[in-house]
Amino acid sequence: PMVADILYDGILQGTCASWKRQWLIGEALGDKGLVCGKPQDSDPFPFNECRRLGVTVLPEQKAEDVAKLINQSYTVVNPCDYWGGGQRATLEALACGVPVVCCTDSPKNREFIEASGFGRIVEPNAQDIKKAVEDLKTNPLDPQIGVDYVKKNWTAKKYAEDLLDGINKII
Repeated sequence: PMVADILYDGILQGTCASWKRQWLIGEALGDKGLVCGKPQDSDPFPFNECRRLGVTVLPEQKAEDVAKLINQSYTVVNPCDYWGGGQRATLEALACGVPVVCCTDSPKNREFIEASGFGRIVEPNAQDIKKAVEDLKTNPLDPQIGVDYVKKNWTAKKYAEDLLDGINKII
């Protein structure tokens, strides 16, 4: 987490790909949305549609810059579908203390939000995404919830402890 002026209602960082459904950010948030990531010549529609809908589209960013952009947003909107991934974006948001809006058909991201209680899970449509973002802006969650979840479950120390526990169970 860092202190930053809020410039966006929602952000998603990640490669431009149709299964990530970035255009839903445009449909829900328009010029209050931001997407950044690696463009793909083979699948330009998501970023092109975001631009058409007024979303700020940035190229792939360094990790430090991604953290700053997340902290300049009320939410991370992760509309990825079942195959869409986006887990790193969700965990980065939680680590920054920024709540995530993810979709019901994204089990990989739902798991983090259900386990942490830090965000909203909505149907994959612009109306529900916008409503969840507005709710989180009006009724903000304690940022420490996301930070504590990541520190408890997703650190190098936690991985090492789990690995050692698994080894000890085997021997």
